[in-house]
Amino acid sequence: MKALRPSDQTWKRLISVFICLNLFTILYVNLPERVHKTVDQAITARLFPQEQRLVRTQIYHLYQYAHLVGLDNRWQMFGRQSRFNWHYRIYGLYSDGRTTAARLLPDPRQFPRNLFQRILIDFKEGKFHLNIYADKAGRMAYAYYLARCNPSHEGLPIQSVVYELHHQWIREPKVAQSLGSHLDPALNKQTLDVFFVGANQPRINGVSPPKP
Repeated sequence: MKALRPSDQTWKRLISVFICLNLFTILYVNLPERVHKTVDQAITARLFPQEQRLVRTQIYHLYQYAHLVGLDNRWQMFGRQSRFNWHYRIYGLYSDGRTTAARLLPDPRQFPRNLFQRILIDFKEGKFHLNIYADKAGRMAYAYYLARCNPSHEGLPIQSVVYELHHQWIREPKVAQSLGSHLDPALNKQTLDVFFVGANQPRINGVSPPKP
């Protein structure tokens, strides 16, 4: 049997690493959302702030790699359409370790807008929110962007960016016709993400979101 030259062995190792990286990436990015939340909670509970930032940066790069090579696709062309109307509520938590304040971050869809603004200007915001709906790496990148644009509030540095998902169920056609409204009046709220964007992140608990 002919011995492999060193160059051949090197190429085989590189190919093996590439295959393992892709398999791990596919596995990780397609894990259920509850698993990602458990991992995020473990990072927060067990690591120091600098270590948290390092690990989350590596996770962000993993998502970026998955996006660039097309491993994060979730095909829904022939899937059942979601029957709810939704929007994000994105706010920042500001703290100096003693005082904590919550503030809605400037996003056009979070503040009152007139008809002209909603139809002719804000449509791109809706498209952007739709693009990051199934893209946690995109939400994280947008959180860091908002933090850079809004680094402080009333003298307090920003520490976290929180995504809340608000949605109302769309009624079945027959029910909507009989009631005269296609939306269920109940507003459901879910904390989707908490991204720690401060350099020295203190533990922030029990802070109520700001009122819109």
